[in-house]
Parts: sequence; C-alpha cells; structure tokens
Amino acid sequence: MQPKGGLTVRMVVSWAGLLGGAIATSAWLMVRTTLGAPLVFVGLLWSAVLGYAAWRSRRRPGLRRCCLSLAAFGLAWALAEATLVISGRAIPRTDQVNGPLLVPDPVLGWSLAKSRRVQVRKTRMFERIYETTYTLDDHGQRSCPQPTGDGVIGTVSFFGGSFTMGTGVADGLTLPCQFQEVAGRQGQIYNWGVARFGPHHMLRAFEAGLVEQRVDTSAPHIAIYQALVEHCQRIQAPGWMGFFEPAYVTLPSGDLALTETKQPPPSTVRWSVQGIWSRSLLLNGLWPSSYQCDARDLRLMVDLISESRRRLRRSYAQSELLVLLWDTPASLAPTDLTKQLLDLLTDRSLPVVRISDILGDVTEPSRFFIPQDGHPTGSTHRRIAQALAEVVTRLDLNRPSSSGAP
Repeated sequence: MQPKGGLTVRMVVSWAGLLGGAIATSAWLMVRTTLGAPLVFVGLLWSAVLGYAAWRSRRRPGLRRCCLSLAAFGLAWALAEATLVISGRAIPRTDQVNGPLLVPDPVLGWSLAKSRRVQVRKTRMFERIYETTYTLDDHGQRSCPQPTGDGVIGTVSFFGGSFTMGTGVADGLTLPCQFQEVAGRQGQIYNWGVARFGPHHMLRAFEAGLVEQRVDTSAPHIAIYQALVEHCQRIQAPGWMGFFEPAYVTLPSGDLALTETKQPPPSTVRWSVQGIWSRSLLLNGLWPSSYQCDARDLRLMVDLISESRRRLRRSYAQSELLVLLWDTPASLAPTDLTKQLLDLLTDRSLPVVRISDILGDVTEPSRFFIPQDGHPTGSTHRRIAQALAEVVTRLDLNRPSSSGAP
C-alpha cells in the first residue's frame, strides 16, 4: 500500500504542474490572440480551480466526482474555444494604443475625444488588420484640411456611424475629407460621424443646437446621412459600451418625443461579464446573432431622419439633407429590410443616393472593404465622394425658407 504522504506529494506536484501549465497556456493565448477568445482563459482557470477543489475533497467521493465533472467541462470548453482560435476564427480586437478614442458626452451619450491623435490598431491572432491614427479636433471630430475658398458647395455636414467616421483609414482617406478634396477643397466640411451612432444621434445634435453652434446659419448647408439598415437596431439598443444614449418614441400625433435616455447595465461587473460571454467563439457559432429590426423600427428610423431634415431646413434657409443608403449585398441586413427602408424614404420624399448606383454589384467585398473588418477602404470612400460631389453640385437650394417650417 502506498504511503498516504507520497500520494499527497505526487498529487500536489501534478496539480501544481496543471495549474502552472493552465496559467502559462492561457497567458500565451491571451497575448497571441490579443484577447480574441477570453473564454479560453476562463475555461482553463475554471478547470484548474475545480481540479484543485476535487483534490481537496478526496475524502468526500460525491463532492469529488462533482468537482471533477465540472473541471472536465471547463477544460472541454477551453479546448473547444482554443480549437476555434487555432482554426482562424478568433474575434478581432481593436486597441487604442495611446489613449481612449471614445469619451462620455452629456448630450449624445458618447463622442470622440477632443484635441488628440489616437493610434488605433486592429488585430486578429498574428495578423494585423489595420493600424492608423485618428486626428481629432477641438470639437471631437476627425480633422480635414482647411478649405481654400467658399466654392459652390457651401457647407457640408456628414452624419452617421463608423462608415462616416472613417474607421480603419487615415484622416485624409475618410469620406468627408475625400469629398472636400474632390470639390477642390472649397467649402467647409464637418464630420459628425462616430462609431455606433445612428439617426437618433443626428436628430439630438440638431435639437440640442450642436450643429448651429458650429455651422454658420447664414451659409448654405447640406447634410448627408450615411444610412445602413443595421442602424435601426441602434435606436432600440439599451446603451452601448457602458454609455447612455438618446431615445425617441413616436407619439399618436406622429411627432417624435425624446424620452428618458437609455441607461447602460447597472453594474460594471455585469457589463464586463456580458462582454466576455459575447466574445465566445463557441456560443457565436451555435447561436449566431439574428436581425431583430421590424417595420416599426424602420418607420421610426425614417421618422428620425425626416425630423432631422425638418430641423435643418428650419435653421438654414438654403439647405438639404441627402440619405446615402447602403443597399448593396455587403450590408448585413436582410434584403427585404433594405427594400422596405428605401420605400419608406421614397414615400417621405427624402433624397436618396444609392450605393449600388455608385459601386455596382459588390460581388468581391475585398475590393471595397477592409478584409476581416468590413469597413470601406480609402478607395471606396473616394468613389463615393466623387459621386456625391456630382449630386451636390446639382442640388437646387433656392427654395422658400418656409418649406421646412413646422
């Protein structure tokens, strides 16, 4: 019969080796995958802790079997996540190298940081997807070169989310900056785009007077909202990344009303746990996220755009709002929702510029979008800017000033 002490020493050495290996392996995966699969680390740690608990409860067979079973489950989960990582399915990670890109905003919920150059890097496993620097001005907007003259385009404001902000491309390659370059750097350009913004943020900017504070009301003003059908999900989401955001409802009269702002989850710990689980490769594979927009959400989205146009016209005698609609197959939303949105915009007599008329049939996404990212490349922004410049120069802004009045 083997001495009890010898058995204990061997078990201590075994579990110490297992725990050390788990920590070393998880640390390697955490670094090499840039946190692309945090549940690998969680599963290994879970298995090591419960394995130690099983050893400590060796005199209680029932508890020991339970701990061993749970430890085996954690190890199996970690191995499954690691297998998906090694097979190239790790979720990309975006890092702000020298400071935060997004900061809380009392009106819009969040905004870009002010007066800062933020280096942003996106990686997946060993591969760098993009690395660029965002130059942010005193108002928290991506900078463009100063105009050389007033020109014929007047002032143009670009609204939208990350497509408008210019995620993944250098300052001069964003859509607003390339539009200004195509127009001969004449006229003032404002980039109001921020990651995860939607039409409710655009309307809130008009309501709160943020646009009038920056853009001279005596000058012609053209607003361009870059719309994706996915934005209809944002108007119903309960905040993002711990920030609140403005929320609107349509009253029985048809008017829009700003309701209580959407609040983030009440606990930072809960938010962090939700973030970790959302990055599970196994769960995302078993239960992929489905599209939740319906006709009511699309109508609210169009209501927000239409009300933004009304407020623009009320503040600027010579003005117009264009909707740049992504109706290509590259959109994540079902095709029928895109058609419904286009029909609703047309019914409201909102001017629409369709991406499909500019880019054609996007059958090779790698030609138009950053690989493994999905945002437009600088060359794609260029083609869109050239088409928009032609549309804008043809606009007739000489309308009665009361046409946009309530």
